[in-house]
Amino acid sequence: RVLRCDDGRHWSRNPPAELVGQMTRPYDVLAEGEQLYFGVKFHPHGFAVFTREPVDSLRDQSIDLRLLFGPGFDAVHERVATARDFGVFVAAMEAWLGGLLCERRAQARAFRAVEHVVRALFAHPDGSALDRAIAEAGVGLRRLQGAFRETTGLSPRQLRGMVRFQSCFGGLQAGVPYAQLALACGYYDQAHFNREFRHYAGMSPSQWKRSGAPLNRWFLDPSSRAWLCGAGAPA
Repeated sequence: RVLRCDDGRHWSRNPPAELVGQMTRPYDVLAEGEQLYFGVKFHPHGFAVFTREPVDSLRDQSIDLRLLFGPGFDAVHERVATARDFGVFVAAMEAWLGGLLCERRAQARAFRAVEHVVRALFAHPDGSALDRAIAEAGVGLRRLQGAFRETTGLSPRQLRGMVRFQSCFGGLQAGVPYAQLALACGYYDQAHFNREFRHYAGMSPSQWKRSGAPLNRWFLDPSSRAWLCGAGAPA
């Protein structure tokens, strides 16, 4: 089983088929017994073309995926749970998601504007290209911000903060000095880096390095399918 704690005191059991929205705050996960995980990782705006629900309603939420997708998904879940095979999981999820894909939404002008800004943020995790990408998006700022909230659950600048935060882990693992790492990742100074890191991780960079949390390390291994986009060490 997998238990989750959001407030440091109360633990709840995660559903067997779980949808995790855009997380903006830390939480603890405790895994007991033998674990086997299959998952689909979406770009920040990617899940929006598979649901009519506004993605901002999922921010900082973890829900039972079967409740969102309805009874028709039960057979998919049962097939994957019984087979316990990655190939079966891929085939089942590609078929299911393909049936839900909303091509019209994916081609909408506002969605493409969001995609342009998201790609710029991942290409430049320090946020240096954000203002230019917003200007190039081809829609008004208010409309872009609304489309961002609906499709990613965040504003463009909130997503910049998360991408910048993710980009620091390669340097942390490589032992890059904090002041140097802060500047390389686009923070004003080391104090700014420490504040942002504590906000997202719930601990300081030094505490994180000492924690050795196995699930965290799994997401930071470039050879893992769960590797965070943009998590490489800064040049």
